[in-house]
Amino acid sequence: RRAGTVVRRPKYQASVSQLHDIGREIRESGKTYAYRCLALTQDPAGGFVQITCLHLADGMPLGHEERVINLATVPEAADVDFTQTAPGSWLIAKVPWSEAENKVSAINADIVLAQHLEIPPGSACLLVERETWLQSNRLTQVRQAFPNRKILPTSGPGVRRFI
Repeated sequence: RRAGTVVRRPKYQASVSQLHDIGREIRESGKTYAYRCLALTQDPAGGFVQITCLHLADGMPLGHEERVINLATVPEAADVDFTQTAPGSWLIAKVPWSEAENKVSAINADIVLAQHLEIPPGSACLLVERETWLQSNRLTQVRQAFPNRKILPTSGPGVRRFI
């Protein structure tokens, strides 16, 4: 009483209630969204589609994404043209998920990532790694890197992301 630090007991709740569509968030911020596929590997025999891409806001790279989609769980992904369609947006719109695991950390951009994000090598980036499942079946694994660049608003109604 009357001294020291008061710590409130944590409330237990799900930490992930939805997955965010980067393109939608950029458009909602008033910026122009663009998607650029950098590499696409499709191996139906191996059971996967692998996409490396960029998300841009007003022409500036906002996020670098490396994603693998499991064709055993999402066979319709084999028919999608991911050179034109952002995989995250397509998955959110078309494929239900039941579980997600997120890991958030910081990295320093290597030369290749720095070139893609148009930042100096060694620059700090936010790294989000996520796996999603439908029941016990893995849907996708993704690794997204975001530069320390203010493109989206950091305050105001409906703001969910700080970059």
